[in-house]
Amino acid sequence: MLLNSLSRISAPLSVNLEVTDKCNLSCSFCFNAAPAYEDLMRRSAAHQVQESKFPNLQMVQDVSPVNMRTERLLQILDILAEAVVFQIRLFGGEFTVFKAWRDVLKYAHNKGFLISFVSNGFLLGDEDVELLSKCGVTDCTISVHGPPEVHDRITRVQGSFDRAMRSFKLLESNGITVSIAYTPVVENLGHVYGF
Repeated sequence: MLLNSLSRISAPLSVNLEVTDKCNLSCSFCFNAAPAYEDLMRRSAAHQVQESKFPNLQMVQDVSPVNMRTERLLQILDILAEAVVFQIRLFGGEFTVFKAWRDVLKYAHNKGFLISFVSNGFLLGDEDVELLSKCGVTDCTISVHGPPEVHDRITRVQGSFDRAMRSFKLLESNGITVSIAYTPVVENLGHVYGF
């Protein structure tokens, strides 16, 4: 047996699953808010309906976009489980704006994935955090970009700092460890050390 040798793995250990490209905030630095990105995503979605990159996925034309997207996400989770991916990180946009995100979470949990997420924390409520904890989520990341007035100016949504902090406290009180994502930009550079 060789010690300290590299092993080959058959799949990524962790996958960021973009549940949706939509977001309820409009951060000044985010590529997701750019019109060019929205156009690209629209064209990409239309192309994927016509010609799927995933041969095992069946696109159904006669269902709502939410149902079609949900079915696609569940099929992707099947493929990732078959490939023996260890962790799924729910991602976006902001994954909590997708109406069926709870169904995706439960399905990933039932497939045996270790689950975490990245969120702005704006929409998470008591029941959501309880469900996340019940589905085995033990850590996550919440985006916070400085003190309240700076954060709200960057996200362009008044009260977004307070909502993120409420979620932070709620998650921690339910045993979920929270990391902070702080994106240094011109608006908050002077607050990095103090924050």
